[in-house]
This record gives sequence, structure tokens and C-alpha cells, in this order.
Amino acid sequence: MLIADAGITVWVGVLLLVGVLGFFVMVVALVFRFLGWILRTLAGVFRGSRNAATPATNTHGRSLVCPHAGCGHINGPTALYCARCGRPLRRTYDVNTYG
Repeated sequence: MLIADAGITVWVGVLLLVGVLGFFVMVVALVFRFLGWILRTLAGVFRGSRNAATPATNTHGRSLVCPHAGCGHINGPTALYCARCGRPLRRTYDVNTYG
């Protein structure tokens, strides 16, 4: 009986340890994701607006990058609106320009 109780105690301890470690891994991942979101937002603010009146034209058949802060989604060459945020694409943003 003592051996069975010890086995259950070990299993409960292992499950608690895995749960605690998983929790901390998720917290660290969320902190890094939040910091990335803040940096992308600040980069968009400091970049400023670039002639928002020009419509999106893409004559080279290259993908368009959404210019809005916090998005940056790569859209197809004929897209008029961003597939992620739904905002209109106002300029030509080439993927090759940003790397």
C-alpha cells in the first residue's frame, strides 16, 4: 500500500511540475509577443504616413505588404484590401523592399 501511495504522489508531483513549467513558458511567450506588438506599433508610428491618397497599383506582379502599423501582412499582387486587417491598400509596398 505504501508503494502505491508513493507512485501516486510521484505522478501528481510530475503533473504539477509539467503544469507549472507550461504556465511559465506560456507567460514568457505572451510577454515576447506583446513586446513585438509594441515594437511594430512604435515602428509604424515613427515611420509616419506616406501619401495615403495614392491608390494601390501593382504593375510588376509582386506581392503587396499592408502599410498599416501592427499588420504588415503580405497580400497577393491584385489585392485591393488587406486579407488580415481588411483595410484598403493605398500604395504599392513591395516585399523585396523590406527584405
